[in-house]
Amino acid sequence: MSDDGDFAARWRDAHGATATREVLCDAAHALIRREGLDALNMRALAATVGVSPMAPYKYFPAKESLVAEVRARVRSGFAAHLQQAAVCANEPADRLHRLCTAYVGFAVRNEQEYRLIFLTRGSAVESDDRGTTPAWTVLLDALQQMGDHRSAVDALDEAHLIWATLHGLVMLHLSDRLGFGRSVEELGRSSSRFLLNALRLP
Repeated sequence: MSDDGDFAARWRDAHGATATREVLCDAAHALIRREGLDALNMRALAATVGVSPMAPYKYFPAKESLVAEVRARVRSGFAAHLQQAAVCANEPADRLHRLCTAYVGFAVRNEQEYRLIFLTRGSAVESDDRGTTPAWTVLLDALQQMGDHRSAVDALDEAHLIWATLHGLVMLHLSDRLGFGRSVEELGRSSSRFLLNALRLP
């Protein structure tokens, strides 16, 4: 994603609808990262790109369609972040620990993107061809690869419990309700150890 100062030049240099939509999505993503989703509207987007207020509507008929596309990109980035953490591990326990740490780390460093994925209307709509989201697939696949003793039902239940634990921890952090002498990063590591013990991974 380019810096804000590049958007006007990129708009002028864009050839075709696909390239122009890319500029608008990058500009919208930059606004969301900087100020949150509430700051994004078509007028603010047009000002960021340096075009007339009506110009973005040619490529996105409504804010919702633009947000859906940005959300899909952010979800893919989140999944890639988790996948990168998973492939660095050789052992099942280390893989889960890295996934938990990467999950919390993404949310802490990318608060507005995390909110966009999970806390916006329609955020549960986009899915891949397996009927799920990319990040969920990374977690579920990691659990299913942990051994023949782990059935598909076990892995599905465990994935839900892990996701609920991490999401709950992150939401307490984002709502400033996490305290009592522990940071979200510390509790993320503790959650990983707790989950490993609970799942009795080899």
